[in-house]
Amino acid sequence: MQYTVEVIDSGEKEILKASKGDNLLTLLHEHDYGVSAYCGGQGVCGKCTVVLQPASEPTANDCRVLSDEQLAQGVRLACQVEIGQDLTVVVESDLDINILTDGFDTETHLNPAYEKRVVTLETPTIEDQRDLWRRLQDELAYQRIEVSALRELSDVDVAQPMTLTHQDGRVMRVEAGDTSSSLFGAAVDIGTTTIAIYLVDLVSGREVGVHSLYNPQRRYGADVISRVNYTLEGSQRLQELQSAVTEGINDALAELTASHGIGLDDIVTMTVVGNTLMLHALLGISGASIASAPYIPVFAGRQELRPVDLGLRIHAGGTVALLPSISGYVGADVVGDLLAVPLTDGPGTYDLVVDIGTNGEIVVGSRESLLACATAAGPAFEGANITFGMAGISGAISQFAISDNGEASFTTIGGKPPKGLCGSGIVDVVAVLSRHGFLDGNGTFVKPEAMLPWQREMMSEHKGQPAFMVAADVLLTQKDVREVQLAKGAVAAGIRILLKEAGISFDKIGHVYLAGGFGNYVDPASACLIGLLPAELEQRIVRIGNGAGTGAKKALVDRSLTAVADELCARVRYIELSTRLDFQTEFVEAMMFAPAMAGDIG
Repeated sequence: MQYTVEVIDSGEKEILKASKGDNLLTLLHEHDYGVSAYCGGQGVCGKCTVVLQPASEPTANDCRVLSDEQLAQGVRLACQVEIGQDLTVVVESDLDINILTDGFDTETHLNPAYEKRVVTLETPTIEDQRDLWRRLQDELAYQRIEVSALRELSDVDVAQPMTLTHQDGRVMRVEAGDTSSSLFGAAVDIGTTTIAIYLVDLVSGREVGVHSLYNPQRRYGADVISRVNYTLEGSQRLQELQSAVTEGINDALAELTASHGIGLDDIVTMTVVGNTLMLHALLGISGASIASAPYIPVFAGRQELRPVDLGLRIHAGGTVALLPSISGYVGADVVGDLLAVPLTDGPGTYDLVVDIGTNGEIVVGSRESLLACATAAGPAFEGANITFGMAGISGAISQFAISDNGEASFTTIGGKPPKGLCGSGIVDVVAVLSRHGFLDGNGTFVKPEAMLPWQREMMSEHKGQPAFMVAADVLLTQKDVREVQLAKGAVAAGIRILLKEAGISFDKIGHVYLAGGFGNYVDPASACLIGLLPAELEQRIVRIGNGAGTGAKKALVDRSLTAVADELCARVRYIELSTRLDFQTEFVEAMMFAPAMAGDIG
């Protein structure tokens, strides 16, 4: 039986068709509505809220995560709705996310893998029966030619100049005329949450344009383990995951190239970074072996692949190069970070690289010797598992402070009315709560009678637990504080163990390179105050933005850096924290908060 579902998003209406029993969240995702589903539709995260008309009977999960007021207004979790009648659904897509694409500005040597050469062949004659490819081989010492290039060779006027795109004696493209000034590549950073794509002119090394998008795989879960678990239910699901990311990249590339007046065929090479599981998904390879002990990937080394094998629509004769990963949970994105920064040569001074997302990847050392680990930071810093948490979209509170006279102030992305808290805002709020004595050393809200009057006025309650009023209708609950404690404790413990293993004291750290979207926007003072990063290193923190994307671009324009990436991986010793007897001790200690500072309000 067919039903009509009218979807209203930002005032725009669309009529969808659905069958009895169809899941509403699945239907919305199939039609590209950006409804968050951090838990992959398990009814746990409470983020896929929509307004139903008429409202369905609330499920147990609806009642668990939604307030009585929301339930009365017809708010429901889309993942919990089975369609059984005509519906009107009001959604609020989060497709306007503020995705970080800027990176660390470093000098790059121009030495691309592909070059162009303008040639004019000797005109064939009856006496000279050599085929056209043989002529290219004889005159220019080429060794191989792609089938696609042979087809192009058949279409050009051999009596006129032509342009060959070549790599190491291999011809991969033939164009009529002189096109030597037009040669393009793409650098792609596949994050768990977002994807950034950079279009680069390989003749000048200049970035031509950039396009960013949500990772389409997020409909299958906010974290990589949720996505792996989704694929375990059938091989078709693994193909769905691969198709989602390749189609997203293809669509973004089509839009990016069209806006700059070139074709997809003009992109002859692509360099890709991402965490190890994202790279497995791109290749359509199961990540199940990474998701369970001993966490071994199917591949970790650098790969050079044909676009057609991945379903990517750049030039068929080109290459897709995946930078190497370090381990199952320290991927090519971290290798990109390492390529992006000027690592010290040591000895005596060392660098610390921290990339915080759903996982926290940490590297310490110098170009000669490096230690790395990964921590299960959880998605708290991306807004997941936080009651009023959200991605970095319009209306997300990104900064928060309390002045000396006890007045709260905040900044939202886009200057819009506050809707929730993104990662940097969450850290600021927790830092304020710790600094001003709302929380004790264990991270528990102090009792109301122990608070000053102005503090009590800022407190509320949500679902039976104490909560701090960040803004109207935006709260940070006791459960949220616990989520932050778990996340910051894991990262801080990882840093402490790496420094201990390396025998490096804080005074030996020259720079703390903070990578990724969260790292770029978080206030270092707040991160150090809550103990996410060592307070001793606050003045040495350098935010490098999308270091992974920067590293991918550098490797794209300078082919020698692929060998550097291999060498760096060979010099890294990975520390598996789950095997460390001291991790739990460090973790528990790192979850604590320092007492409120003397002289602060309250």
